[in-house]
Amino acid sequence: MSSPEPLQRPLGPPTPDPKGWSRRELDTLTAIADTFVAGDAPRRARLAADALNLAADPDQVLQLRLVMRAFDSRLANLLLTGRAVRFRSLDLAGRERYLLAWATSRIAQRRSAYHGLKRLLTFFAYADPGVDGENPRLAATGYEHRPEPVTTDPTPIQPHDLAPLATTIRGDDPIVLEADVVVVGSGAGGGVVAADLARAGRSVVVLEAGPFVPEQDMPQDELAAFDRLYLNHGLNVSWDASILTLVGGAVGGGTLVNWLTCVAPPEAVRHGWATRHGVAGFDGPGVDADIEAIERELGVREPPNVPPKDQLIIRGATVLGHEVGETRRNGVDCGDCGRCAFGCRRGAKQSGLRAHLAEAWRHGARIVPDAPVERVIVEDGTATGVDASVVLDGRPRRLIVRAPAVVVAAGTLRTPVVLLRSGVGHPAMGRHLRLHPVSILAAFLDEDVTMWRGT
Repeated sequence: MSSPEPLQRPLGPPTPDPKGWSRRELDTLTAIADTFVAGDAPRRARLAADALNLAADPDQVLQLRLVMRAFDSRLANLLLTGRAVRFRSLDLAGRERYLLAWATSRIAQRRSAYHGLKRLLTFFAYADPGVDGENPRLAATGYEHRPEPVTTDPTPIQPHDLAPLATTIRGDDPIVLEADVVVVGSGAGGGVVAADLARAGRSVVVLEAGPFVPEQDMPQDELAAFDRLYLNHGLNVSWDASILTLVGGAVGGGTLVNWLTCVAPPEAVRHGWATRHGVAGFDGPGVDADIEAIERELGVREPPNVPPKDQLIIRGATVLGHEVGETRRNGVDCGDCGRCAFGCRRGAKQSGLRAHLAEAWRHGARIVPDAPVERVIVEDGTATGVDASVVLDGRPRRLIVRAPAVVVAAGTLRTPVVLLRSGVGHPAMGRHLRLHPVSILAAFLDEDVTMWRGT
């Protein structure tokens, strides 16, 4: 359910009547929400409809609304299930059987609809803080919300203010910045490049499609975090809803929302890149020095503690003879909150906000948030800048950054989009994507520590 561009308008509270959704469609979505998780179903249905309207491809939204109509159609259900019933007329057990049949259907579209709805509606069930700011389901699980302390030494970064320059521009003429280098994207790649270039005395402009969120304003609940810090509000999924990709969508990119784990590239991977993919020297001493420098700049170190759940995994893996060890991480004076995916209010995470982007800013780099790049400007076969857009005083404005060097570091998902729109073609563009899968491990260890069972 991904759209061509990251959308950063806040999700906010649910609207009474989400645009385009009929009353019957919303009532059916409400019944589905209540089947997955009981309670607050009307609110969750409207939150889901608003989120889909905001962040999903319009064709996907239309397809999902057609599914809602099929759920509520006696004729459609007669053809699909052999029973002329409406989903909303079934009791809870009947609705559960209906949905499970879609989950295991031979028809791919039905399976996709099931998994997409399950993810979205159960997410809102536990992520939405509700009207009063306290989700009772979290309390029922034993979760205690303890506000984090806010750093007294925030990142020094101040976003570059375009307003004074904009006042000198007549009419709809674009705002123009000049630089030695323009960097598209402020994540792990863009931040490191910007810091090195700024330290070397280059004039650098960093453009980020998402907002700048100061550490003291970092979200404290999951729904707000997904809404403000993630690409497409955390709803970045494949067309068939089979794969959800969580991508940072604010200044700092993935470094802002990752879980601190720092793993150096294994020797086998480095050798493969050097021998099979043409990255000469990637398995040599030069990269060893680069890794050491990055770890030093990020303050990579051992964790301050190992929680009980992780101790259990270490014990089980040891019993089975698997290689196991503690992760190394880029966090300072932390280890007790677990809200890494919400940013870091205490400033303990050494994200781009505190490491490379902050270093670039100290050396004069201009960081412009909320500035999605449309294309790289190519003249006579040479990149000469980028064409972006910003909003000033509620009015869309075109932003041109002219620079003899352009670095596109918009992440795995957006870099190909920007380059293809710029007419920079290559057969491999946008292909060969590799994902880091995340799964749930549920297990227990026998008291005699002889058997490890899990799923």
